[in-house]
Amino acid sequence: MASESIHADVVRFESGGILTFTDGSDTLTVKNIVPGSLSFDPPMPQEGLDYSDRGVQQAAVQGDDGLGSLTFRTRGTKFFARNLINLLTVSNPASVNTMREWTVTIKNPDYRGATTGTVTILVARRKKVDFKAGTDFDEVGVEMVVRTWTAPAAYTGG
Repeated sequence: MASESIHADVVRFESGGILTFTDGSDTLTVKNIVPGSLSFDPPMPQEGLDYSDRGVQQAAVQGDDGLGSLTFRTRGTKFFARNLINLLTVSNPASVNTMREWTVTIKNPDYRGATTGTVTILVARRKKVDFKAGTDFDEVGVEMVVRTWTAPAAYTGG
């Protein structure tokens, strides 16, 4: 059995991380993300189905693939056509019969000013977008449902 150290190198999204949304035609780079608000849970393959037999808990059986989530808050901006509230609430035409999905890219640099780091790619749809008036800054909150993801991989070149 192999033994290794994990989580040895500490990184911070706030050290220059980049969050982008792409819908096939537009690429949107989200600015002014509230520090500490970006969070995601990857979708889990074959979620376990727990059950018991005559009062005794059994080993879980494989169920359906699960969904993940992505949440973050950004400081509010003027409500122009090009803002998260307007862009994420646009639906596909009814004839398409699916929810509009975005490819979401999260880049975490190795350190402030680095051109290397890790990148994670999610495919997600909106669940909720909200506006909150703040004492310092207004905020826009985004909650998305993640259908698929690519595990973090190294990137170079910014």
